[in-house]
Amino acid sequence: MLKILTAFFLLSLFFAACEKEGNHRLLESRALELGTQISDSTQKVLAGNLKKAIAEGGVFHAIEYCNLEAMPITRKMEEKYGVKIKRSSLKVRNPQDRPDENELSLLRHFDSLATAGAPMTPAIRWLDDDHLLYARPIMLNKGLCLSCHGEVGSAVSDSLYAFIRSKYPEDRATGYKLNDFRGMWSIVFDEDQLEKAD
Repeated sequence: MLKILTAFFLLSLFFAACEKEGNHRLLESRALELGTQISDSTQKVLAGNLKKAIAEGGVFHAIEYCNLEAMPITRKMEEKYGVKIKRSSLKVRNPQDRPDENELSLLRHFDSLATAGAPMTPAIRWLDDDHLLYARPIMLNKGLCLSCHGEVGSAVSDSLYAFIRSKYPEDRATGYKLNDFRGMWSIVFDEDQLEKAD
């Protein structure tokens, strides 16, 4: 009888583990889908506002605009989607974008793939039992981006870089070339939210 109970108990544990694993995969799939939608939407809003700022007053005005508005816009997108959104990098401009340990690990992973010329796709990492991190590489694939993130003294004029440093004294986000790996989207989902997603 004890052997039967033990076998039943072990079998129950096995099925519970399988169910949990299946649920985790479903949540990871939802996080990948929603993360891509949210990062696309947030990028579209930020890029649209940046283009408008450049049209209104040039690159200097765009730097001023980003300094004042990029974070508030991102916070509004967080409220809209009920997630934590961040753009992080190995070379940050805004200190608020500094990577935490999980982000740093993923940034290094993406950077090594970029260095090797390997394809990069979004990644999911469980932060704990209740939260998932969606990470998506950001490539510098528009020439306009080099005006603020390119080589100082050529793509980024000395006067513009002095202005950038006046707004971001700890800036490290220059020296990039077209199609370089720039950083990543970091979006943190709550498990409950993903379970309710259609």
